[in-house]
Amino acid sequence: WTDLMGHYDVINRPAPVFQLEYSFPMYRVRLEPRHPGEPIMDLVSFVGGVHVAGKGVFTAELGRRLSLLHLSAGELITKQLRRRDTGKEVNDIEENQHVLLAALRARCREGETVLLDGHFAVLTRNGTPQEIPLWVFRALQPKSLLLLMADPKESYDRIVQRDGCSPSIHQLGALQVAEIRAACAIADNLRIPLLVLDASKLDLATVFLQHTLGGR
Repeated sequence: WTDLMGHYDVINRPAPVFQLEYSFPMYRVRLEPRHPGEPIMDLVSFVGGVHVAGKGVFTAELGRRLSLLHLSAGELITKQLRRRDTGKEVNDIEENQHVLLAALRARCREGETVLLDGHFAVLTRNGTPQEIPLWVFRALQPKSLLLLMADPKESYDRIVQRDGCSPSIHQLGALQVAEIRAACAIADNLRIPLLVLDASKLDLATVFLQHTLGGR
C-alpha cells in the first residue's frame, strides 16, 4: 500500500492511518482476528454514507467489477417490513436493525460474498443523529468498511430536488460527523480496515477491496 497511499496523512495510531483529501482523521487499522461467531454471509465490505452520497450506484459498480452481490440495507428493511402483518412502518432504529439481520438471513446463501450499503448513523424523527449500534456490525462481521463523503450543501440540494424537502444543511453536516465517528469506532473495535473517500474515487475503492479479497 505504500505506493498507492503515499500521499495520505499518517495519524498517531499503532497501525497505518490513511486520510483522503479531508481534514478529519481516517484510518486503516491492522488486520487481526475478527469478532467470534458465525457471520450471516461473507460480507466483503459495508459501504456507508449520508443520504444521496451515491452509495447505491457506487456499491453496485464495485459489485459488478468484483463479481460480488450488492445489497441495500434500506431496501432490505423496507421489503421485510412490507411482509409483516402489522401494516405499519417501524420507526425504532434498533428494531430496524433486527429487521435488517432477519432479511439478510432470508436473502443470502451461506458463504455468499456480499457488498452491503447502508448507514453508520441515521437521523431520528426529531432530526438528531443516532449511531447504528456496534452489535449490528459484530453480527455482520464485515471484512472492511468504506465511508462515502458528500458536501452537506450539495446533499441538501439533491434531496430537495428529489423529495421536495430535506433535513437542514446543519442536520446533514451533523449526520456526516456522526457517520465518521461511528465508522472509526467500528473499525477500531472490529480491527478491520476503513477507507474514506468520495464517490468519484471508484478505482481506489476497487483496489482497496481487491486487497481485502486477497488480490482477487
